Amino acid sequence: MKRKLWGLLLTAVLFTSAFGVLPVWAAEADGSFTVADTEISINGEATPVLAGLGKADNFYEAENCNYQGKEKIYVYKDVEISVYPMDGVDCISSVYLKTDSAQTAEGISIGSDTADMEEAYGSDYTEAKGVYTYQYDDFTLTFYTNRQGVINGIEYTSGQ
Repeated sequence: MKRKLWGLLLTAVLFTSAFGVLPVWAAEADGSFTVADTEISINGEATPVLAGLGKADNFYEAENCNYQGKEKIYVYKDVEISVYPMDGVDCISSVYLKTDSAQTAEGISIGSDTADMEEAYGSDYTEAKGVYTYQYDDFTLTFYTNRQGVINGIEYTSGQ
């Protein structure tokens, strides 16, 4: 009897690991994702990302009290990227996902709901008025939702 139970348990474990049927632990986001075949990493170098995304639809600079120099904001159809200077290199300080064409590495995009978000990232967030914030070592991941709990904005922000 014990041998049959162990055999069934082993079969269940092999089946679920092969087909992903068992629930998995929440993803530990690393601040990297892909938009338009271009990998973007919070705090990463901006030059290859901006080259990969092509000419921005809009560009402007703003004073920033957190960094020496001006913050640069590049606005594209699907994302808005803010860049800060660090030791002569432009680094990505934030990325705002604006459309469902851009999604997190865990597959969450505009139009996903908070249940999808929790399944991907877990429930270790703070929430205030429909704004869900996950705090990681080097960045913050924020989901903005409407009254129905549907995500209508996603933002990665540097913790630097």
